[in-house]
Amino acid sequence: MALGLLTAVPAVVNPPPDIIVLLAGAGLHWEVRETTFVGHMLTVCLDIPLQDLRADNGLGAEMIQTAVQQALTPLDWRELHVETFDPETGACRALSSFLPHTTARQTVPVIHSPTNVASGSTTVLFPRGLAGKTIYLSAGHGWLWSYASKDWRVQRGVTETVIEDHNNAEAVGQYLIPYLENAGATVIPVRERDWNTARVIVDNDQGAPGYVETGAWATGGAAGYADGTYRFAATVLGAPTSAAIWRIAVPRSGIYALYAWVYPGANRAPDAHYAISHAGGTAHMYLDQRLRRPTWRYLGTFPFYAGTATVTLDNASAVGGGAVVIADALRLGSGSFDSLSGIVTDAPYPPQRPWWETATFYYSQWMGLNYDDWENFNDVTARPIFARWNHAGSGEDALFISWHTNGYDGMVRGTESYVHNGDTYPRTPGSLLLQTAVHDELLHDIWVGWDAGWTDRGKRQADLGELRLLWDDTPATQMPGVLLEVAFHDNPIEAQALKDPRFVQLAARAVYQGVVRYFELRDGVDLLTAPEPPTHLRVQNLGGGALHIAWQPSPTDAVGLRGEAATGYHIYTSPDGFAWGAPLAVTGTAYTLTGLSPGQMLFVRVTATNAGGESLPTEVLGARVGNHPTLLIVNGFDRLDAAGAVIENDPVEGVNARMWLRRMNPQNAVVAHGLSVPAIYAWSSASNEAVADGLVSLQDALIVDWILGEEGTLEDGTLNVAERAALTTYLNSGRALLISGTNLAWDLDALGRAPAFLREMLHTACVADDAETYAVRPTITGTFAGLPAFTFNAPEEYAADAPDVLTPLSGATTALEYAGGTGGAAAVQFASGQQRLLVLGFPLEVVPRPTRDGVMARALDFLDVLHVGIERIFLPLIVRQD
Repeated sequence: MALGLLTAVPAVVNPPPDIIVLLAGAGLHWEVRETTFVGHMLTVCLDIPLQDLRADNGLGAEMIQTAVQQALTPLDWRELHVETFDPETGACRALSSFLPHTTARQTVPVIHSPTNVASGSTTVLFPRGLAGKTIYLSAGHGWLWSYASKDWRVQRGVTETVIEDHNNAEAVGQYLIPYLENAGATVIPVRERDWNTARVIVDNDQGAPGYVETGAWATGGAAGYADGTYRFAATVLGAPTSAAIWRIAVPRSGIYALYAWVYPGANRAPDAHYAISHAGGTAHMYLDQRLRRPTWRYLGTFPFYAGTATVTLDNASAVGGGAVVIADALRLGSGSFDSLSGIVTDAPYPPQRPWWETATFYYSQWMGLNYDDWENFNDVTARPIFARWNHAGSGEDALFISWHTNGYDGMVRGTESYVHNGDTYPRTPGSLLLQTAVHDELLHDIWVGWDAGWTDRGKRQADLGELRLLWDDTPATQMPGVLLEVAFHDNPIEAQALKDPRFVQLAARAVYQGVVRYFELRDGVDLLTAPEPPTHLRVQNLGGGALHIAWQPSPTDAVGLRGEAATGYHIYTSPDGFAWGAPLAVTGTAYTLTGLSPGQMLFVRVTATNAGGESLPTEVLGARVGNHPTLLIVNGFDRLDAAGAVIENDPVEGVNARMWLRRMNPQNAVVAHGLSVPAIYAWSSASNEAVADGLVSLQDALIVDWILGEEGTLEDGTLNVAERAALTTYLNSGRALLISGTNLAWDLDALGRAPAFLREMLHTACVADDAETYAVRPTITGTFAGLPAFTFNAPEEYAADAPDVLTPLSGATTALEYAGGTGGAAAVQFASGQQRLLVLGFPLEVVPRPTRDGVMARALDFLDVLHVGIERIFLPLIVRQD
């Protein structure tokens, strides 16, 4: 079903305007020597000075190609050839033919390897459809030194508050990479994947205490990381006899990518074993050290607490003697581009920007590619060259996908895809099939799941450097490739979609499914696609040290939008909602954990599995173990759309919207609430869907904490009919409710969804949509009296914009009032007989700790005052050790 988007603006202008007019209108003033337009093939020959083509090491030709292509957007071509006149031959030739042949200037060692061990693989608990496949991903542009303005700029500026350079990386990093890796693929992005601004490198040359060895090790004969040394140990069958141990000083708790610098070779182990001690336990990763070039090899992404983390490489291997394992530097996180050391550039200073936002031209050099080894090396060609450099000699089954967005005049809309048109270099085999599989899947899913009127601008061919240079003189180094222009970032409707995680997730899933379809068509096989996440999660505290976890099966459909049916599930647990360990594999839709300790807190998320791979995870729920669970926490904050985009005022590029999911809705509000509940309370939790569909009864709880966060006002709104009915029955039975969020009163009262419920059941009404402040202070007579004033804008949390201004009704009173802004009631409390209510016009989870702990304690004191006779546990928190 379409989500309310307008019908697409036709992309084709008929009759087509004159080509000269289009080029002049775009500011391209080269003389047009000749044009031909036969069928859907358009050829344009211009008079372009050779120095313009070869400017910036060939970037000039790439920019001219793009500018001409963009200028001709209104024309209905499918194959474009941009040429210039060659006075030596008296004929027109492709722009790229005037550039040097792009191959390595010096011979690099070919490292042949079979592909029986995947890079960065771990023990797999289920088969995965893309196992053994390698996907090189380009997220387009990034920060680049501008020769024109003599400063650092993004390559596509702000349009409709979208910066394409950022949006591409956000889409690829948060959705496309997880989809592909969950399906078993080895994914190598040509821009950094890790978003940490912190970076720690521990090298073997540093010695103790950061690096120590046991057993027999020797120094390698070639240069290691940063022209230092590397160490090697002979492999053995069975128990290891040698180990290299790195101790990494983690600067702050966070989720980090971990890399190992490896100098590869034919005698390296295909299964070098790294044991990574992280916050959730120990991960065992196996790396094929025969592959690639001397570079940073991705080991995985893990949660680490601040302090010391340990990584151990041992010499046990399935190949036994005759091979070696390589120990060199480890890198935690990516940090910022803060040094020009080792980087070829005309820039006089580094940009001080995160590496993940930086262009491939610099990132590839930072990863070990030698600029001087290549002709015609610029930011466009760096993307396929970096992929080829990694792929050469690996023997992998690989392909290349580039994710871009488009721009023209703000009116044109739609999706198009590109393969190389064959100018200068042949098109790499398989590219047309890859284009068909991915393009058709992407358009189908947009039509079915987003907008039935979305424009298909077609499968196109052009001489794009990002695709042209997937060709290599060595056939085994070539790979098929396709470039996607997913939508137009300068069109208001499509820019809104690009900022919306729902659209981006749909598009990324479609691209992943298109990759699966490509291998099906190429190989004549039938592959499953990974399932969707399960739904209706709930975690019930059974008492006696047991927690019951249940969910509904992963949804499927008959229209080819969602993944295929799940055959199993993974339950992940964490003591604090951060340190996630290895999963528990189950086949049903429920499981009971037993033997837990009284007072132990456990958080839970679930994924679905089948022969295609693993789904994205559910929201996070949890419980605290106890015999009398008086409290039920309900997560009703599901909203994740463009309205939650994080607004950044960049000092260079200006105001733009960032799609940072962790700061929009990380789907873990139950963690913040649960951690702040005093230890005397055992509690359970449920998704709002489980309550609405009758899978969880509110009547089983004496206190309900209902989380609404920034839940939206569209579709079913903040509380749907079933949820309001359940809450009405619950409150009428004399129970207690804490409910919080920015849009509850505005939705139910001001927008008219259910004003009677808000006024009569929750004893409050809406005064205004936005208090215009993030600060509140207790009233002298309310339940929070005596607490200091506080804010609800914790760092790194989502911004609780537009908190509701309330007014108490029918015996209710003001418990908190806004400080600054419009003023007015921020929280309303009500007590009548056995019924107790606290309504907060802002989300409790974005109050910083430890302030949030005090607010929660006061709230529960008020709500639980009539239930003091209940037996409570009062035990220290016992953290589960996995």
